[in-house]
Amino acid sequence: MGGLILFAIVLCIWVFAKQDIKYYPQILFVCMAFTFLLGVINISKENHEIDDENKRIENNNRHIREKNEKVKYWIKEETEALQNEYNKLSRKLEETQDTLLQMYSLDVIFPKYRNIIAVSSFYEYLLSGRCDKLEGAEGAYNIFESELRMNLIINKIDDVIKHLEKIEQHQYMLYSAIQENNKQVNQLSGELTMLVNNSCQIEENTRMTEYYAWISARNTEAVKWKELGLL
Repeated sequence: MGGLILFAIVLCIWVFAKQDIKYYPQILFVCMAFTFLLGVINISKENHEIDDENKRIENNNRHIREKNEKVKYWIKEETEALQNEYNKLSRKLEETQDTLLQMYSLDVIFPKYRNIIAVSSFYEYLLSGRCDKLEGAEGAYNIFESELRMNLIINKIDDVIKHLEKIEQHQYMLYSAIQENNKQVNQLSGELTMLVNNSCQIEENTRMTEYYAWISARNTEAVKWKELGLL
């Protein structure tokens, strides 16, 4: 716009220098009108560009608002679904803990050794033929205490998890159980992550359903053996 105005002023001066003085007012008016017209046209163009930009921004904002609403709805749905899965897992945990207490209530295992590390070691000793009973000089209790004193086994679950590979030789059953558990947890975690990322309904996840059924079957079997007096 500045260039056009400058051109008009130069043109005006040139005309003044060439024409009779009586035409100066008319020439000046024409130059001013021309300059004003150019200014109006330029302003109109700028306003039109501003309107177009405002419309574009408003459209973008509308799309963003719509997307945010969809995200909020998706988060709400997935949060409810994940909470539902958490509740299911919590119930299965309570069910399993209750089954474990029922097994311990048989008083087969001395209270001191009622933990996963000791019980898994006893199971390994008996299964491998290292002993055939819990009590006595050559029983599972004594073997367990001896290996503890010799630092052959780790007796704290936190240390077991931190040094899992170190227990494979002397605590193989515990090592296998933790490895299997980690495998299942990773599979379930992957399933949940995939479902969440794909905005799927977790209730439709057959893997989770199978896992719950497996837990229930194991607990039911243990209770059945107890009721039949086979434990």
